[in-house]
Amino acid sequence: MIHWREYRQILIAIAFAGIFFTLGRFGLDSTAGNRSVAAFAFPAVVPLSGWQLLESGPVAKSIPSRSDSFEALLASRKYHYRQKNQQLVIETHYVAGTLGDLKNYLQDYGSIKLGDAQLLQNLRQEEGVGFYSLFTYQGRSHLSACINPRGGSTVTSAQFFANRRTYDLRLQRLVPWLLGQESLRDRRCLWQHLSIPLSHGSAEATYPILEQTWLASYQWWSRRFPPH
Repeated sequence: MIHWREYRQILIAIAFAGIFFTLGRFGLDSTAGNRSVAAFAFPAVVPLSGWQLLESGPVAKSIPSRSDSFEALLASRKYHYRQKNQQLVIETHYVAGTLGDLKNYLQDYGSIKLGDAQLLQNLRQEEGVGFYSLFTYQGRSHLSACINPRGGSTVTSAQFFANRRTYDLRLQRLVPWLLGQESLRDRRCLWQHLSIPLSHGSAEATYPILEQTWLASYQWWSRRFPPH
């Protein structure tokens, strides 16, 4: 019969073995625990229930460097849809190292300069999906949200990093991290931005159209989030 002290010695030996393995891994491979993100190309066709795809194409944009971010734009694409007389534009940007902040995203990628009060006054949450924001700007109704690699969609940095703490820092992800297969904190995001003109109605009339379309788009993309 093994005494409890022998159990303790076994556990200590396992712990030390893990420590030496980790140190060895980091000593031999400088990229361990900091997995580079694989290249990704958006599909030319993304089906959207009730809408006809007219055209799509890449969006060539670079972001200004900021001291508070190591964000990198990996891929982007703009999709144009039509439903009867209604025109819909969806821009999707695949970014890594993001802070998950809507205001920064819109300034960098959408050239929309609005304060937090305006951007978040119609912040909404859908069960099973997450957060998204609705607002109007220059004659169009807009909906923006960040599709996360794990957890629901987010709009603010606080929401984004809450997902990282909840879904990234889990025991089952420790080994892939140590082997350099994944980053410990997965700061990737599929930023989605939907917009339609206000010419066919007020914001209150167009918001439900954006919300319904966003829910369908979210379900499609959340099942196809790019592999690390």
